[in-house]
Amino acid sequence: MVGGLALLSACTATPRDPTRFLGPGDNGGQTGTGGGVSPVVGDWRTIIFIAVELDAQTWVTTWRFRADAGCHFRREVTSLVEGVTRIRSRDCTWLAAGGVITVTYLDTAEVHAMPYSFRGFNPSILVLEGIEYTRLGG
Repeated sequence: MVGGLALLSACTATPRDPTRFLGPGDNGGQTGTGGGVSPVVGDWRTIIFIAVELDAQTWVTTWRFRADAGCHFRREVTSLVEGVTRIRSRDCTWLAAGGVITVTYLDTAEVHAMPYSFRGFNPSILVLEGIEYTRLGG
């Protein structure tokens, strides 16, 4: 009985995460420099189809998060009716901490905080502001 109590007291409900994968935003604010590479580092893309009044659009959004804290945002919006693609591209810096990626755009110094996570145990699906992005290339 005493051995069983000792074993029971050694177990806790706190999950162990030696790789820090389960809590990607709780990495001490690392952007990949110094203590290892953040799981966010890489290129991510999502494609969304949107129906708007008298038109349908395809939005292709790509984020590049570099280990040196640099980032790049690119969105291509293609109108089916117009047959035109409009592109918005911005350089930025980023920091991941507490389940939030904070981006600062270099052109305006605008700061944008985006909650993020990974879908299940899949490091290839980044959920950024509730939208799933797929890791590009490997």
